[in-house]
Amino acid sequence: MKLKLLTISFLGASLVACGGGGGGGGGGTTLDTSVAYQLTARINGVDVPNFVVKPGESKVLGITTGQDVEIIANAPSTILTTDNGAASAAELANTSTNYRARFTTTQHTIAKRVFAQSTNPLNTAGVVITVSSSDSSFNAVTPKVGDRFTYAETDKTLAGTTVPFPLSTHIVTALTAAGWDEDFANPGNVVMSKVNFNKDGNRIGYQATANDPNGCKNALFNPEEKLLAFPLVQGKTYGSSWTTSCAPDSQLETLSAVVGPYEQVTTAGGVFRAFSIETRTVVTNSTDLRLPGRGYQQTVTVWFDPILGRNVKYRGVRSYPGGEPTTDRDKFLTETNIDLTNVVKN
Repeated sequence: MKLKLLTISFLGASLVACGGGGGGGGGGTTLDTSVAYQLTARINGVDVPNFVVKPGESKVLGITTGQDVEIIANAPSTILTTDNGAASAAELANTSTNYRARFTTTQHTIAKRVFAQSTNPLNTAGVVITVSSSDSSFNAVTPKVGDRFTYAETDKTLAGTTVPFPLSTHIVTALTAAGWDEDFANPGNVVMSKVNFNKDGNRIGYQATANDPNGCKNALFNPEEKLLAFPLVQGKTYGSSWTTSCAPDSQLETLSAVVGPYEQVTTAGGVFRAFSIETRTVVTNSTDLRLPGRGYQQTVTVWFDPILGRNVKYRGVRSYPGGEPTTDRDKFLTETNIDLTNVVKN
């Protein structure tokens, strides 16, 4: 069965929460004067380290209710889009190079700002602001058609090789009775696979397109690949099991999970507030005959932004307790690292 279960399990999940401090501290971000246009940010007057948005990009800034967001442009700008979601935004400054507002909300929500360079309106940059309320519990969220989430992935294999993958963009294409569907596309906007989710953001199926000759043409997860269990709250533990099938093959997977702190985490896609979720998955009857023990296990930490409804960071390690394969060792994973790099929210 040709299923890349480790990474798809992460990329398919639509649940990860980032939490923690309110915007950095120390360091700061220096404007690059060689770049024609870019945005940086402060939260409560403190520079947000490593937060730079360049033309064509859209990145996330995670805050809590009552905090100030300040967006600084290195060239005169105009605001193209203002969306506060369920938050109130008290405007504190609005000049051609500096915008500042205080966001307050009684429910978790998403606000957005899109800026354009005044002298070149085609240079646009977006900031997606996730605002958490004082409520420490988070329910599942439903995305909107057209939402796009881009990920970068690097794997390591038993052969010791490091394998970088092309960026993968996940595009919400439809809301369904069960949940929603997404296309996973490569940098050339070629759709490699189609994925089906239930209302909790857990995979129930996926289909490789003709552009991916190595993928399963119709994978099913029965009853669901339950990586997420709502409501999410720090300290929650849960377990699940499901059968992954790609006819005529199938295998049983069992997972245990612990929801860790709601903390701040940074990737190329922004500064998020997310839950760290520790998981352990055991496969006992893999259909891959190259595995001596016909099984493997993986330990994973994901950081899930429960307001964005997405994993933003993934660090996974796979082991083979029943014995490592002796052939094709470059085809078997030992580590996977995935980061969210760009977000477009409708």
